[in-house]
Amino acid sequence: MKSKAYTFKVVVVKNTVCVKLLSRKAAVTMGLVSPAVKDIGEIFGTIGLMKTEQAHSHLKPYSVPAARGVPSPLLEKVREELDRMEKA
Repeated sequence: MKSKAYTFKVVVVKNTVCVKLLSRKAAVTMGLVSPAVKDIGEIFGTIGLMKTEQAHSHLKPYSVPAARGVPSPLLEKVREELDRMEKA
């Protein structure tokens, strides 16, 4: 294996404890990682409609949805607010 020389910009920070890191550009240049995909179409293909069955909602006419419950942590605050509103 032949040795290769690389030239990169280096930033030295004094009086810190840090992990030594290579920049993405340096790692790609050295062949340690492959470059990021530039065109998302290479992975996912083209943009378009999905070929699936059409969804259907089966609802009763004039139906009223059920009320959501109050989360337990907020229950006391809701009771206090309702009491305050009744007194007003």
